[in-house]
Amino acid sequence: MKQLIVKSNRLIEAKYKLTINEQRILLYVLSELVKKDDREFGVYKFNAYDLRQHFGRGMENFDRIVDTIYRLRNRKILIKDGVEEINADWVSVSIIDRETRDITIEFPQLMKKYLLQLKESFTSYQLENVVYLKSSYSVRLYELLKQYLGIKKRTFYIEELKEILCIPNDQYVQYSHFRDKILEVCKKQINQNSDIHYDYEAIKQGRRYRIIKFTISSQPIRREQQLPTLETPPFEQHDLFDSLIKYGCSPSESEKYIKKYPKELIERNVKYCIEEDENGKVDNKRGYIKSALDRDFAFESSVSKSKKEQFKEDKIRNDNLIRMWKDGDHSKETEDEIEKFYKNVGHPIYKNWRSFV
Repeated sequence: MKQLIVKSNRLIEAKYKLTINEQRILLYVLSELVKKDDREFGVYKFNAYDLRQHFGRGMENFDRIVDTIYRLRNRKILIKDGVEEINADWVSVSIIDRETRDITIEFPQLMKKYLLQLKESFTSYQLENVVYLKSSYSVRLYELLKQYLGIKKRTFYIEELKEILCIPNDQYVQYSHFRDKILEVCKKQINQNSDIHYDYEAIKQGRRYRIIKFTISSQPIRREQQLPTLETPPFEQHDLFDSLIKYGCSPSESEKYIKKYPKELIERNVKYCIEEDENGKVDNKRGYIKSALDRDFAFESSVSKSKKEQFKEDKIRNDNLIRMWKDGDHSKETEDEIEKFYKNVGHPIYKNWRSFV
């Protein structure tokens, strides 16, 4: 596996947020299909089987690949280039052929200056150096450090690095959380599975850690024996983790909930809790979201709402049947339907409804 990935340094330092499988698809296309000497982007077609060949069981579920392509189609990237700010889509067009399992994508032509005919200010690496990384943060940090391998060190303000990685300001506020969930996880993956090795130290300004200083060195390529699977660490499930953090859960609570509950249950209950909070019905957010997830408040609420809607429909129908009965339709079918309505709603008149309508 000697596919070369070449990116402008502006692109490497851009702000964007992708999942690991979105990263893998982009990296595969850039390394395997894009010709670096082209003047324009082409239309790039590949098969789902090609992804499995490169990334193992992590890309064997076609429906999940399709879902990843759909999400990738809506991903944005913000590039700062001198006085210009380029706000672009990663992918301008995507086509899925469900019969042949072929996938076709096209890049925006205005992105070509960051990927084609690069003569200076670029970073290149082999796909094999990132194919075994299991976190999109690891891929991003690998690129940022690979960019400075010749200098052997790189320094970031913590807030600057979080901004590049698109980590919200209210997430990993404490340095210890950022260290444990990002720096240490990435360090283990990169040092064990790529051609670079890094260490780092945190530097205080005042009472808080504000600067991270990385030291970078080359190493023989090391990697695990098996290609990665579709499983990713809980913190890598960006949308779920971010939504729980924004609602007020701690990182450890968020990880616990993601491990314990299905994605759909979390999504509907976070939405439900936000709506209840906006209506002034929540005093303790962290306690409320825990109860909501444990008891699936959102599902109970939706069922309740469905029952109310069904009752409205049944009542309208029953009112129409009563009008028919008053107009002379005393058929057994009509009378049975009216009696059934009153009985189902638990109305005490259901046996003698004729005396009350």
